[in-house]
Amino acid sequence: MKDIIDSLLLHKQIIINIATVFVLPFIIGVVLRLVFGKSSKSYLVTVALLCLSVFFLILLLTVNTHGDEGLSINTCASLLIFAGSLISGAIIRLVRKQK
Repeated sequence: MKDIIDSLLLHKQIIINIATVFVLPFIIGVVLRLVFGKSSKSYLVTVALLCLSVFFLILLLTVNTHGDEGLSINTCASLLIFAGSLISGAIIRLVRKQK
């Protein structure tokens, strides 16, 4: 057990980076959709996030970024924000249909 704790403490920065790049954007997407979920046009949030994700994806594929992973991290984060919004929107829709 102590070895596991020591390993986690040694790799604390890696865990923080993974949480920042993968988990936090997904949670932001879910929260954005839930905040705007009560309005009749809440799907526009997901459409706007899709447009942002497509913009970053096109930028990533066209701009030469040797040695710089910033654009790929931004693309990954925007795709995860979109995924969080899309999944929470689908769950909201399913819950409303069951009521």
